[in-house]
Amino acid sequence: MKSWIETINYGDKNISSGIDDFWLPRENKPSITISPREQANLIQKLVMGKIPAKESSVNLLKELMKFKSTEKGTLFGKTGSGIVDGTGVGWYVGFVESQEKIIVFACILTGNNSSGAEARFVVEAILVSKK
Repeated sequence: MKSWIETINYGDKNISSGIDDFWLPRENKPSITISPREQANLIQKLVMGKIPAKESSVNLLKELMKFKSTEKGTLFGKTGSGIVDGTGVGWYVGFVESQEKIIVFACILTGNNSSGAEARFVVEAILVSKK
């Protein structure tokens, strides 16, 4: 895992909290630090084929990230939730693929009731409003 984290240049590359949860922000436990912009940049590299991974692996990841398809395009993403400095954090990172283009995004919410599901709801509301 450390080798892949280095290869894709994922955040500050800190996986010291353990292989099963290094990506989750938790109180009093170290975790990897990555900004929303860095997450969006990583997704962009993924969809542009700039990550040195097998095409079959990238296709599987995209299939796992697929959330919703409509006649206008397909929404792909991954939610997450955690706690940073006593405050809830929720995020949704991914991309929208249509016939015209690919739009990459990262949505981060903070506050006591923040969750990945809520961040996904915000992204969907924005996309629907952009008809």
